[in-house]
Amino acid sequence: KLLTPLAPKMDGMNASGGNGGEIATEGANGIRGTSAGVGLYMTEASRFNAIAVLTNLTSVEKNRMLMLSEPGLVNNIARVVHNERSDIARQCSALAIMNLSNGDREHVPELAGNDALLESIIKLTKDDAPETRSNAVIALFNVACADENTVKLARYKDGIVLEVLMRIVDNEEDFADTEMNDDVRTTAAEALFNISCSSIVETTDRFANHPNLLETCALLLKSHYVNKEVKVYCAAILRRIAEIVHYPKQCQLELLSALVKASTWTRTTCIAEAFLSQAVVIDNRSRMVEHHGLLTALSKLALVSGNPES
Repeated sequence: KLLTPLAPKMDGMNASGGNGGEIATEGANGIRGTSAGVGLYMTEASRFNAIAVLTNLTSVEKNRMLMLSEPGLVNNIARVVHNERSDIARQCSALAIMNLSNGDREHVPELAGNDALLESIIKLTKDDAPETRSNAVIALFNVACADENTVKLARYKDGIVLEVLMRIVDNEEDFADTEMNDDVRTTAAEALFNISCSSIVETTDRFANHPNLLETCALLLKSHYVNKEVKVYCAAILRRIAEIVHYPKQCQLELLSALVKASTWTRTTCIAEAFLSQAVVIDNRSRMVEHHGLLTALSKLALVSGNPES
């Protein structure tokens, strides 16, 4: 998506540059202004034009890794999020960050170690503009596509990235039922799934132990406002965690509780597979038998028949 540089409106000036008695001046930096303060307005517009140009450059795939190697560039783009009052400038910054996070066909950038960038992305996920929120969530998803990034995302500020993604998936009030917001929810759920699929033990341990994350995934499977794609990812997350969390890990109890709550989900086989992954490990079996509601949930799953889409 290319952006058109802003040509600021110069109130009170006619086509020939006259403004009713005030003389337009040109400073050493080439910015035209007047004693009435139009120069400041032009400076704000110039800053927008600069971030718009950078955003357009990031839209070209072969530019991205070179731009990422430029010292200070990513930090400066991130600072626009905090320093600019303009909604459009923040939208440009979100789009530039999303483009850069996509890297190229051979590289997923290791951006998760940049605290300033992560803080900016988190702020953008709460922006009022749906497109800005969408671009920020896509950036998190892109970063989570690289395994080496997932542990940094899980560590950052004790799991705030996981919390933000979970809030986006679960928050009914902030995300009305629109196509774009459904896409944002789905992307956030897919980012969580990517993180859960990490091969790094610290990542998956932090993920499984994050407060209420597994329970939220289970409850969303019963939700009436969450789309099917989000539910599919939530079920897949529970299946993935069931494959790697076993006795004597304390979070296994939370996992079993989540699976019991999720046992009504039969549109995919993920929950049944999750129970199976737990049962094949001998050390898990006594905990499973003793866990409240688990045997009843399994017996009901055993009776399921018919079209899984029904």
